[in-house]
Amino acid sequence: MHQEVRQLEWQDDFSVGVQEIDNQHKKIIGFINSLNETLGTPDFVQTQMNILREMTDYAEYHFGTEEKYFDLFDYEDSAEHKKLHDVYEDKVGEFEKRLALLDSDNINERTLFALDLMGFLEDWWVQHILHSDKQYMACFKEHGLK
Repeated sequence: MHQEVRQLEWQDDFSVGVQEIDNQHKKIIGFINSLNETLGTPDFVQTQMNILREMTDYAEYHFGTEEKYFDLFDYEDSAEHKKLHDVYEDKVGEFEKRLALLDSDNINERTLFALDLMGFLEDWWVQHILHSDKQYMACFKEHGLK
């Protein structure tokens, strides 16, 4: 049973006006799409673990990029935005624990897990980029980031 994979596409609306950050967001969307493509694979659990770990490391790097600029530019909503990053990291940690306990032979369990994970990642990143990240655009632009 292989479910049809729906790719998450980069949209111009996602741009925060800073090429470095837009490129990082594009890479994260690529990770989400890679995770999405693993559903029907025989080594689903291991593949998901590998991609999720790589994505988690990259998300930490990405958050570090944003937070570096928050501190450098004294961004007024820095503390609130950093909390969102922490909540994301905690939630992904929960998914990693669930994945480690997953019965890789149970297609229903794999499918439910994948749908939960994809739903969370797609919702979180799209909402985070379109709403939370858009809020720092003016500050970053004011300080000359492009």
